[in-house]
Amino acid sequence: MLAEVVAEDNPRTAQTLALLGLCEAAAGRSSQARGHLERAEQIYEAEADADLPALAQVRFDRAVLLAADDPEAARRLAEAALAVLAAADGYASEADVVRTWLAAR
Repeated sequence: MLAEVVAEDNPRTAQTLALLGLCEAAAGRSSQARGHLERAEQIYEAEADADLPALAQVRFDRAVLLAADDPEAARRLAEAALAVLAAADGYASEADVVRTWLAAR
């Protein structure tokens, strides 16, 4: 429905997809969550700056979902997210969450 009002490749659509992905993950629907997060990442990559904290957060959310199935890919996503979040003003707590998650692996 949002895509009917806002262009499908708009970052606002990506934000909504990212939230849907988190909801699906919380409900235990990992496959659906991955699909929403992957699409959100694609939109952000196409339509936003590479150092956008929202893109970094989507990458970290994907990393958490991938950790059991593909730990190497999960680590790469989390490290990419950390690089952006650590450099962004106002995202120290988010960067700390990623650091803690990486240290536990």
